[in-house]
Amino acid sequence: MKKIFVLCTLALFLLPFSVKAEESGKVPVYLFRGEGCPHCEDALAYFNGLGEEDKKKLDLIRYEVWYNEENQKLMEQVAEKLGETVTGVPYIVVGDKSFSGFDDSIGEAIMDIVNEMQEKEDIVDIVADIETDAIKDTGDSITGSNTNTNTNAVKDEKKGNDIVIIIGVCGTILVSCALLVLARKNM
Repeated sequence: MKKIFVLCTLALFLLPFSVKAEESGKVPVYLFRGEGCPHCEDALAYFNGLGEEDKKKLDLIRYEVWYNEENQKLMEQVAEKLGETVTGVPYIVVGDKSFSGFDDSIGEAIMDIVNEMQEKEDIVDIVADIETDAIKDTGDSITGSNTNTNTNAVKDEKKGNDIVIIIGVCGTILVSCALLVLARKNM
């Protein structure tokens, strides 16, 4: 009985963390772009044209910077952290590497970095450390072109994710306590 209790408690405790680890297996690729920028559209087309296996390896996170000051500030902060000055868009960041402009050779270099990070299971995300109120582009596909202009949308999305994690942890604790009480009654 004790073995079953210990295994159930361990499984329930680790469940939320295993889901989080699976989600974080994608390499974040940040695309700072301008609405109507032809080179930015080339980058989006490249990522949209990737095979399904490659698409599963990365999380393309887009920020429109020409019409959104918060996104512009984030791009400048990222460049500063990398010791660079942004000279135009697209400005693409993957790990601790950045690329200005776009052509297929840049896309291939980005995918090389994504593959290397995946193989080493060493996913670097410097942008996440400095994200604040920036507004991510939204869309249904890896290259969706809808632009989110609601400044509360990203905050609400993050709050929703936090609530799910909190509920999962609290539920795990409650179930563990209930199993502990039942185990003690059976002794």
